[in-house]
Amino acid sequence: QTVFAWPFPEAATVAKELNIQGSSSAAMGTAPDLWNTMLGILVSLVPRKLWKSQKFSQFMADFSQPMVKATDALVLGGKETHAMRVDVTGTAVDENGRRDGVSIVQAHDSFRLCV
Repeated sequence: QTVFAWPFPEAATVAKELNIQGSSSAAMGTAPDLWNTMLGILVSLVPRKLWKSQKFSQFMADFSQPMVKATDALVLGGKETHAMRVDVTGTAVDENGRRDGVSIVQAHDSFRLCV
């Protein structure tokens, strides 16, 4: 699945909120992949300053909602899922030069119902 970096606030604040050191990043992807392509084009064309505007982001969400619903109905038969994978890697290196890590997957039958 194609994913790309996205400035989710959770990634920027997780170390502070957990009172730990380290860095974090977030990436996202969608299915069908068409939405990844379209969002990637938008991100490259629209200045970052606009994406930080709540008014602009709300406009984009409202504007795209009918297209997303239509595509979901056609491609997915009206069904959708939402899943998130979180990968955590420690900072300590073992004797083989590896870092301990863990992955967690969370999934819901409907993104619209879980937010």
